[in-house]
Amino acid sequence: KRPALKNLFLGFGSRKVSWRIYKLQLTDMVPTQSYRPLSISNSINDNVKKQNQKPSPRLMSRLKNLSYIAVLTNVTDDISTEHYQKHSVKREHLAKLKIFGHPRNKPPAVVTVYRFKYFNQRRETRFLLRTYVKVKVENNVFEGNTEDFSTLGLRVELNAPLSISKETQISLTFPQLQKVTNKFTLSDLPYVIRNVSKDRYVLHLQNVVTDENKTAKRFFEALIKSNRSKLKSFRDEEEVPGIGEALRNIYTENIVNTAFFLSKDASNYIADAAATGVTNNRIYNLLTFQTEPDMVDLYPIFRSNKSQHEFITHTMKTKRPSDKPDMRELFVAFDPSQETTKEAIESAFSEQFTSTEHRREFIAQALQRGQFIAIKVFLGPTGRPDFETMQAELQYVGIYALHKAKALEDQLWNVSGTGDLVDVTDEVLRRFEFTESVILINHKTPPTHKIKQVGIEQLLKT
Repeated sequence: KRPALKNLFLGFGSRKVSWRIYKLQLTDMVPTQSYRPLSISNSINDNVKKQNQKPSPRLMSRLKNLSYIAVLTNVTDDISTEHYQKHSVKREHLAKLKIFGHPRNKPPAVVTVYRFKYFNQRRETRFLLRTYVKVKVENNVFEGNTEDFSTLGLRVELNAPLSISKETQISLTFPQLQKVTNKFTLSDLPYVIRNVSKDRYVLHLQNVVTDENKTAKRFFEALIKSNRSKLKSFRDEEEVPGIGEALRNIYTENIVNTAFFLSKDASNYIADAAATGVTNNRIYNLLTFQTEPDMVDLYPIFRSNKSQHEFITHTMKTKRPSDKPDMRELFVAFDPSQETTKEAIESAFSEQFTSTEHRREFIAQALQRGQFIAIKVFLGPTGRPDFETMQAELQYVGIYALHKAKALEDQLWNVSGTGDLVDVTDEVLRRFEFTESVILINHKTPPTHKIKQVGIEQLLKT
């Protein structure tokens, strides 16, 4: 309502380390969407009958008051942040921003976190335990806390980042745990690093068990045995059994963004499949331009990738499945009145433009010719597929058409990367200070080129 105050907020906020831009998408839902039975009958076997059971009354009672899903996506990037930082900020005007302040004595509402348990590659149950630990690397000692443990390994969060490579052997000392035992000496216990988080704060460790040294393994076995009723495992973390899977099922019934899947073909990554739950938005209209039914065309992404940009290849080669996905901003000029995809779609990643003026010029021309669409492209490599939830169906198909079951398994194993496409057009247009009326008009799909119907008489003449 007050542009001067808006620009002051953007200019001041974007200079802060905590600056974030989120996209919030709201969609309605119903609790009954939590029930997703298999595609085969209960009469197949008892396992299928068990999997096809409806959610328990206790679970449905927990879900009954849910009405909406809010999808919150962090779309902050360096280019947009630098753009907002160009707004001038006068120190004497900062007091005006107090109207946006939140009361300090009013804590926010509690949001309960539920996790959907994916395929667990660990051989043992992990137990939650947060205790002080000293990590010795050569002659240097670092401090931190354990996050969870098993008899064969544990996870440690350090107080400061540590540059260290996998397979390095280190030693741990547990001062607090030592106070509860006289039987074991919990100092300088050997561990080997199996993984390090990208920010270098979290270490995934495995015991070094030898005939001479079994102290860590024996201590944690005794700890579990004598405290099993007190220790909380990941398997038992749900307050209501099945709630994580139920919420996952509801979410998959109401997907608001478009996902795509990449497979590897020799040295190239190719688009293999896509999934979306919405068919009436800008991205869907863009991806289905001149396509056959139930097909999408990822030309806007791969066109830009083939022309001087190696976003997809670079991301797939440098990222790990445990890393956060990489993100790029894609600008698209879409003119569906043209006859061919190449004529109708022009796209470029934000960093490919040489200046802010060049970006604004691209947007203005796109609006004049048809429609401008800005997309945040998220991409990352995948881990191994989890067949557990579909094992019964695969076995059933395998009885009657083994080659089809095998082909589906092979296709899933061949998925190398997954991505998400999030529409951020309105934010980009506001960033470049286009008016609200322009933003509203840009929501309307421009006239589409009409393909001429060729009659049999014309075909015979030609």
